Amino acid sequence: MEYFPTLKLKALGGPNRYYQGPGILFEIIPKIIRAYNYKKPFIISGRQASRALEDAAFFKGLKDNNVQYVFAEFGAGQTWGAECCDEEIGRLTKICEEEKCDVVIAAGGGKCIDTGKEVANKMGVDVIIIPTVASQDAPTSSVAVVYTVDHVFKRVDNFEKSPLVVVLDTNIIAKAPPRLLSCGIGDALSKKFEVRSCYKRGANNRLAKPVQGSATLTALNMSALLYDILLTWGVEALDAVQERCVTPALEAIVEATVLLSGLCFESGGLSAAHAIYFGFTYVESKMSPAQNHGELVHFGTCAQLFLEEYSKRDVFEIFKFGHEVGLPESFEELGLKGITDEDLWVVAEKSAEHPLMRNMPMEVSPEMVFNALKAADAYGQRISSLIPRRRFT
Repeated sequence: MEYFPTLKLKALGGPNRYYQGPGILFEIIPKIIRAYNYKKPFIISGRQASRALEDAAFFKGLKDNNVQYVFAEFGAGQTWGAECCDEEIGRLTKICEEEKCDVVIAAGGGKCIDTGKEVANKMGVDVIIIPTVASQDAPTSSVAVVYTVDHVFKRVDNFEKSPLVVVLDTNIIAKAPPRLLSCGIGDALSKKFEVRSCYKRGANNRLAKPVQGSATLTALNMSALLYDILLTWGVEALDAVQERCVTPALEAIVEATVLLSGLCFESGGLSAAHAIYFGFTYVESKMSPAQNHGELVHFGTCAQLFLEEYSKRDVFEIFKFGHEVGLPESFEELGLKGITDEDLWVVAEKSAEHPLMRNMPMEVSPEMVFNALKAADAYGQRISSLIPRRRFT
């Protein structure tokens, strides 16, 4: 055991049920609806996700079982598009209320999933989550990130209830772009280091309602298990997605990036890697090409290794693996070639002042973040000559 249990209130949360496997949507959703005696589900899904559901016989399964449902396309016909914003939440809540639906089913990526949580919370009903990508760990959590109609971060909402059920059809994940799975690995990889720092600090985790607590020893050890699964199966899982097939490696990585990562961030907490992610959002307009959440978080992890002075062995292992699974590890790979020290200082200041940075086991100044970012970039440049980055689309 690496650390002693803390003598303070601890909290652990997660969905009531989690189901994963190839081709399971056709039968399992009607069974869940019958088991909980729901009368009229309200289904929210984006255009691409809806096509994936159609291919997986999701809608056929509902019709074959005489399930009466209401469907609304996420962001359809709205100026803000597919965004988790108060305007879209209000629009969909109104439909759900007018149709007298008694459960929300949100199917798609992170923004659609978070919107579904918001609608369910406003309606006072349960939410069932169907992820169609494994690019982040939103599905299992009781947290939603809300943006403005201009796609600018607005707030984080915490709910008292976690999703009732999460259902993940790995046939759908196998057909999604490989880059999205790479991003999911990048987001998940941070949890070993972020949960560890939160536990050392005794910081509160992300379970804010109804009572806030700190990380459990269970969450700490789950983050270590998550890390081991990623390093063991990550490369082979990406091979499977490139071939659009489901393998044991893909099953393991999907479980890690969605279930374990979600449990770890919510019940363990977040720290420097995600604080630095938020810092990078202030220079996103200068990134060419644009980077996804998990890619920016991964560079935050690389910088956190230098902030906490991890061993050379740990640093090499992370950087080597990151390039093997297609993650960016230098400013150039982030699309920030030629970034100025002035811009980098903005990233450092915004990262250092972010509340998540206070979960680190020591006080972190902007200068410390600035130097860690520089060190990560230099190491990333050096590692690229030894292990070239495997790029995915």
